[in-house]
Amino acid sequence: MRAGEVDAVDWSAKGPLHAPTEHTPDRDPGEAPLEDEALHREQRLLVDALLTAEGPAFAKTRFRESGLADSEWATDRWDDAMLATAMAIARKWD
Repeated sequence: MRAGEVDAVDWSAKGPLHAPTEHTPDRDPGEAPLEDEALHREQRLLVDALLTAEGPAFAKTRFRESGLADSEWATDRWDDAMLATAMAIARKWD
């Protein structure tokens, strides 16, 4: 597969998006959702950078300063075009 190509996805109700995986929680859907404070903090740092940076270079600086570049988010490997798209989406839905 070349860069930029994606495999076809089965969007049907019984497709891969609805199939149980190793990550499917083993809990009652009626239970209160799980909370992860560390993940929440990282998400807030990410969103803040996407909403306030003047461009991809500034966002990457914010990611490095916050520690996100060295986290599982691996923001140091994000392409500028991908980052610009993420910034536009974040601003659209803010």
